[in-house]
Amino acid sequence: MSHRGWKAAAGVAGLAVSVGLAMPAHATNGYFSNGYDAQSIGMAGAGLTLSQSATSATLNPALGEGEGDSIGGCFTAFRPLRKANVGAGHLTGNYAGYDVNEGQFTSKRNFFPIPCFGYNHVLDAKSSLGVLMYANGGMDTHYAVDPFRAQGTVGATGVDLAQAFLSVNYARKIGGGLTLGVAPVLAVQRFEAMGLQGFANSTASQYPNNVTNNGYSYSYGGGFKVGATYQPINWLKLAVAYQSQMWMTRFGKYAGLFAGGGAFDIPASVSEGIDIKPIPAVDVLLEEQHIFYSQIPAIANGYTTAAQLGSAAGSGFGWKDMDVWRVALQWKATPKITLRTGYSHATPFTNGQGDAEFNILAPATIRNHVAVGGDYQFTKHWTGTVAYQHAFNASLSGYNPNDTAQPIALNMSEDLVSFGVNYKW
Repeated sequence: MSHRGWKAAAGVAGLAVSVGLAMPAHATNGYFSNGYDAQSIGMAGAGLTLSQSATSATLNPALGEGEGDSIGGCFTAFRPLRKANVGAGHLTGNYAGYDVNEGQFTSKRNFFPIPCFGYNHVLDAKSSLGVLMYANGGMDTHYAVDPFRAQGTVGATGVDLAQAFLSVNYARKIGGGLTLGVAPVLAVQRFEAMGLQGFANSTASQYPNNVTNNGYSYSYGGGFKVGATYQPINWLKLAVAYQSQMWMTRFGKYAGLFAGGGAFDIPASVSEGIDIKPIPAVDVLLEEQHIFYSQIPAIANGYTTAAQLGSAAGSGFGWKDMDVWRVALQWKATPKITLRTGYSHATPFTNGQGDAEFNILAPATIRNHVAVGGDYQFTKHWTGTVAYQHAFNASLSGYNPNDTAQPIALNMSEDLVSFGVNYKW
């Protein structure tokens, strides 16, 4: 590709990152996306072994080598439904303010558009180079009434987290069925909290002026991805991909909310997969992903009264490492039509019932997804993709840690539709 072409592709990718950051991305497995493009969304996040479009390497950087010269993108419409049901509190007198407001609270922001982008260029017979944009996020809620404090209700309450990634992907065929890939990744994230005045005091927070209502705070950093595919025989393909922790600058405006003075690195993850072809037109995928939420104090720390918010040991969301298992099927039904389906199951995001109060802000209760999708090749160059994914309603039952007799139940379900297009030459 010419220098002008590379410059244009980089410009489009930069624009896509800006748009992606402007729109909170979907939260499915914790706040990791269950698939980054329309093809993987149609298989419930699977696809570690399949080079299918310019965006396939978002899952595994080794997939760029098999794609050829192509450019493509996707648009996903995401609809999460989040509710918190809070029972009656039992504290009285000066302690009554530590009870959570009683009632049902429904997050009002229920639609998010999400883009993705990819460009892949063949360097030679064994290697390729590409540019990718994709997104995480979804710790996003907007309650019309403050759920947290019975005293001094302050109105609209919630958080907004969005993360966008830009990577340069290099993949090379080593030989003997082995292909390797590597992708340095730049990351940018933004966060806003509102309505948390109940925590913005010198008793609760180390930095009470940096807890809530400070507008968006931006954080920058990066890490890397590595991956491999190995095909020893025609009907079997293996894959592995690792994304490092993304080391990020702090959210300075919210240094009094997140543990470590606003530190909010992005967790590492590792995925493994097997692709079995019982017949040439069919791929049966079995995959597993492990997300290291426990390595990020702002996410992993449980509720505590022994340390202030914003300190190294300050309260977080109480999340633990998550494992996600996927099974998916892809069928090349005709030369022009490819059909997909998939199912994924995740382990619970927390066992801490006393963390239910903080997780009103981020009720990541989802565990089971089903998905369907397909491609249609319009011409030799153009292919369109559509996918639908549903996350079944899941709940967390817990209690107010300051009043263990006050019950809190969190519920969440999700639907999303994704459209993709790919041009190959």
